[in-house]
Amino acid sequence: MACPTLFIGVVSHSRSSFTVNQGEEGLAATLVKCLNKLDTSATYSVNVLNDFDDAGVPANGSVFRGGIAEELRLEREWNRFLGVRWGLRAWIGHLARWLRVQSFLLRKPDTKEVRRLINIELSHTKLMKEGLDSGAQWVLILEDDAASPELEDLTQGLVGIFSHDSQMSFVNLSRSFDLTVLGIDHILHSDRDKKWAGTAHRQMLHSDRPATNTVCAILYHRDFLVHLIKEFELIPSEPVVPIDWRLNLALMNLWNKGIVGAGDCWFVEPAPIDQLSMRSS
Repeated sequence: MACPTLFIGVVSHSRSSFTVNQGEEGLAATLVKCLNKLDTSATYSVNVLNDFDDAGVPANGSVFRGGIAEELRLEREWNRFLGVRWGLRAWIGHLARWLRVQSFLLRKPDTKEVRRLINIELSHTKLMKEGLDSGAQWVLILEDDAASPELEDLTQGLVGIFSHDSQMSFVNLSRSFDLTVLGIDHILHSDRDKKWAGTAHRQMLHSDRPATNTVCAILYHRDFLVHLIKEFELIPSEPVVPIDWRLNLALMNLWNKGIVGAGDCWFVEPAPIDQLSMRSS
């Protein structure tokens, strides 16, 4: 059996508010059908398992507090790495994230949060490995709050990306934080040779350094994903931080090792996939 061009992994859980994305009416399943109509082979897998008990990390107050401190440290390191520009909107975004972290510190340690973060990370990495095992050239990891209001546009745009060379290590497809709020718009550049092939007007932007929005919808080339998974395995399981920050740490490490470089990371702007949990309506 021939290997698919694309493997789609959906990170979810049994109590999700977005269970529609676990089934045949969900984004992954419908996207596979649309791609097949364009003679692009694709398959998908949904993970709802709770693997925390096999992680070997205790869910206690000390681990919780250590994770909060590490998240703040990583944000400072990440901002220095990207040379984040602190405009008004970037400061507002930073303040909102800082207040969220402080709210965790001011209340009783949330050991359930430790379990949740570990389960999400394990689900991401499990699906990444499953994608590599499928033999697919590209692996799209979606969180279950991902939605696309313009499915034809997304399908055609992905096919266009697949036609490019493997210099594109990973592509951010999630419309989550505004790029100005993230303070990274100054390191993003358009490319005349790479155009979004969908029906909507979007730009393909490459980054001077590997950067991310959120992990809601990221498309990985398999060659890069092999290195990323190896780097994840080198990072200690504690402190426990959100998968977004663990990914950012891995990207900084891969940059320092010369495995990922300028132009390897891409953004589609505006992004074709909405992160519903970050929308007010």
